[in-house]
Amino acid sequence: MKFNSIRRSTRFVLGTAALALSLAGCGDDDGQTNAPPVDQPTYDLNAAYGGLTANDEQPAFGDPTLAAMEEDEAPVSDPINDQVGEIGRGRATYAFTAIWGKLQEPERNDSGQLGDEDGDATDWTGKIELSSGAVHVRRTIAFERRDFLRPRRDRSLLEWVSFTGERYDGLRLSIMAAEGDSAGTGTLTFETPAFSRTFTMAELADLDLLIDVDLNGNQLRLRSVATRPNETVRGLVIGRWHQSPDSEVGNFGGRWIAPDGAALGHVQGIFGLNDAGERVFHGKWINRGGRFEGFVSGTWAVSEGHGVAGESGTLDGKIFGGQEQTPTELGKLQGQWVKGENGRGMFDGVWCLGCP
Repeated sequence: MKFNSIRRSTRFVLGTAALALSLAGCGDDDGQTNAPPVDQPTYDLNAAYGGLTANDEQPAFGDPTLAAMEEDEAPVSDPINDQVGEIGRGRATYAFTAIWGKLQEPERNDSGQLGDEDGDATDWTGKIELSSGAVHVRRTIAFERRDFLRPRRDRSLLEWVSFTGERYDGLRLSIMAAEGDSAGTGTLTFETPAFSRTFTMAELADLDLLIDVDLNGNQLRLRSVATRPNETVRGLVIGRWHQSPDSEVGNFGGRWIAPDGAALGHVQGIFGLNDAGERVFHGKWINRGGRFEGFVSGTWAVSEGHGVAGESGTLDGKIFGGQEQTPTELGKLQGQWVKGENGRGMFDGVWCLGCP
């Protein structure tokens, strides 16, 4: 959906292309809903669920830039992945994401695609090394022709070459403790020229860090959560968080994904101040075929002080299913956002269903 106009300080209209957020849902065999184009919905920051409805949508809300985000992440074929053993079988396992560079949604062409970066580059060449256990490489994030994974020597070590200019790169990994280590007693060392640190496996169960690494706007985002085999009730979100400097209302949209980065759907919504002065956000979540799955609503906060890239803060919301008149609370959505002085930024977080 495109954000066309603002009604008062808290209402505005979205076009028929939208960002969306999805779990696996029902529909045709390929998840398509064949939903017809819908009238432009009006978002209202004062209304429950932002005034959104439980209608089905076009896949990715018909937004090519949102649909193209899926192509930013490339699955990795690595022979060592076949040697690491089964996830969760008597060992602690973690979904680990690292994103580095300038954390704002990059410029795209009319088809939503990214081009190669030009200009000065920051060197993020580095490694992740475990004291014991195995690294299963799931996906690279926004790697370009000069970025690559080095040939692996053993399952506890992963090395890469990465350079960023005005964008970011990253990795999605499964980190597995040694076989039989259900408590996760080892360590993980993350090492790059800009930042290095050793974490205990226990810290990886709930890791959420945003680190300023220089004065040029470069940051490092580290997120990790404990996972179980065939996890279906918890996963991740990632996408864009935008607010024009002259606008009182911002918009967000991104991907709803499994712990290993597999695409499940999309989310689209707005954030801002309602008439009571509260920082709120509302969004709509659909599956990959466009089928309505739920609403996301909650509050956002601004962190004290400004980082090297501008503002940053947190998200704390709930997920609701059913119709807008009779919603059912399904779970939670929590995360962080960053936004540069130009208003462009990104958000990421963790969703869970049936969680307390």
